[in-house]
Amino acid sequence: MSWLMHQADRHPLLTPAEELSLAATIQRWRTHAQPVPRAIERAGLRARARFAAANIRLVYHVFRAYSSMARGHEDDAIQAGMMGLLRAIDKFDPKKGYKFSTYAFWWVRQGIQRFTRSEMLTIRLPHEHATKRKQLLAAEARLAEELGRVPTDAELASALGWYQHLVDPIRRPPTCTYSIDYQLTSDGNDLFLCDVLTDGLPDDVSIDQVVEAMELLPVVQRQILRAIYLDLESPSRRQLAERLGIDRNRITDLERQAIRTLQHLLTSPLDSPGDSQPVQRRRHRRTIDRQAIEHRAAQPC
Repeated sequence: MSWLMHQADRHPLLTPAEELSLAATIQRWRTHAQPVPRAIERAGLRARARFAAANIRLVYHVFRAYSSMARGHEDDAIQAGMMGLLRAIDKFDPKKGYKFSTYAFWWVRQGIQRFTRSEMLTIRLPHEHATKRKQLLAAEARLAEELGRVPTDAELASALGWYQHLVDPIRRPPTCTYSIDYQLTSDGNDLFLCDVLTDGLPDDVSIDQVVEAMELLPVVQRQILRAIYLDLESPSRRQLAERLGIDRNRITDLERQAIRTLQHLLTSPLDSPGDSQPVQRRRHRRTIDRQAIEHRAAQPC
């Protein structure tokens, strides 16, 4: 914290003219066609660094409102705020006419809020989940004041426009954690948590069987699994969505459907012992499975 204030004292605030000049230099660097000339890149990086150093006070100002929530993790919360500041610098457009501090305030606050909501937990929650939990707690407090009692799940779901079965899991996120080496028995038998964890597949399933089962999946699901788990480049969900021309959330849904289908195919026996016609049984079973998969894939998520 003292280092942050020392750095803030070393760098004076920017004047409006300096803000416009530095922002124009950064925009010229960020929007230049590839490859970017070395001189333009160096000028953009220097302008970015000066912009960030002159706005350290803004990060500290926003952080003070969340200091109690980040107790013990102050440095990490400030780092999250600085990442938000750099994001604001890269996206700031001086042509729109507003001051940089007004624009950057929201990015800095978003970075610190996301850290305090999810990163500080042992099990990191997605930002969307943390946001929904905050909405749920606010609605619960408001309804409790209006009704004079604790609202039911049905009342909360109606007030928020959610399905009722989503209320309880969001209200109670996972807070109890165990080590993978946690001992499950106390009678002298060495049985640990890692001994009973499973991925849902038999131990004798080989990679060749998984690849063969993937051929039974619809084309899009097969492409998604290959890109995420077999592609050396390992593209992000957003890049994969752009490549396939579908929504990013749809990528996640199709991935889960494909994994569930693979688990079903690999855990269901294709042949019975002593069967005299294993090939015909396998083909018949695959035909049935393919029809079921195509029907399931055609259903909306």
